[in-house]
Amino acid sequence: MKIKTTGFLIVLGAIALALLILFVVIEVSNRDVPVDEEKNITTQNVIKVGNTNLGSIMTGLNGMSLYIFRADTSGESTCYGTCAEFWPPLLVDEDSQPVGDGITATLGVTERTDNTYQVTANGMPLYFYAGDSVPGDTNGQGSTGAGALWYVLSLSGTEITAIITETPVNETPAENEVFIINFSYMPSTITIDRGETIIWINKDSDEHSVTSDSGRELNSSFLSKNESYSHTFNRAGTYSYHCTPHLYMKGTVIVKSTSSGGSGGY
Repeated sequence: MKIKTTGFLIVLGAIALALLILFVVIEVSNRDVPVDEEKNITTQNVIKVGNTNLGSIMTGLNGMSLYIFRADTSGESTCYGTCAEFWPPLLVDEDSQPVGDGITATLGVTERTDNTYQVTANGMPLYFYAGDSVPGDTNGQGSTGAGALWYVLSLSGTEITAIITETPVNETPAENEVFIINFSYMPSTITIDRGETIIWINKDSDEHSVTSDSGRELNSSFLSKNESYSHTFNRAGTYSYHCTPHLYMKGTVIVKSTSSGGSGGY
């Protein structure tokens, strides 16, 4: 009986030792796995080639043009708040590696201050433009909205700085007329006497507006092609305005007083 008990204890001890060894091996193996290997990095197709009047450029999967912001010199986004409303960032899921067929630029991800993750090309964060309506639009090209230049990118991630005009300028505005043409006001500065009226005429296929930088002196609706907006200036002063869909479009009206008692401003 004593022999049987001794044999049983030996077997039980061997089993316990084997379990202990197995536990140690598993624990050591877990500790040996690098942290990076524990992340589940997945590829996410978010960019494709788009054909525009500026050539082949990077676009989102929806075909809308992608832009870089020259102010993002550190590789981190500086576009938040109102800027991000006009220039929405291209976002991906956390722990995603963005890819794109035909794209040779180095794609990556940067974390934004709002804890979202934005796609980068050669280290530069990528954005859409709210002023683009359909695939192929590049209305944000050359914009200085939010204080720096915006450009589309080639497939290799090089910024394209060319500006393509939309409409040949084959006519000139009459007196006290301003053409809205090629995403600019022509003339950009106009001088009139108090009490005179200016007419703005949109020559572009895109909608534009005439909106005061300050106050509501100028407050047109969105003007379609060949639509016009007029305003009579009854006070002397300098009136600065812009296009709401394309904030880089700027214009100025200088109203001179016709008498010595004129007052200025809005």
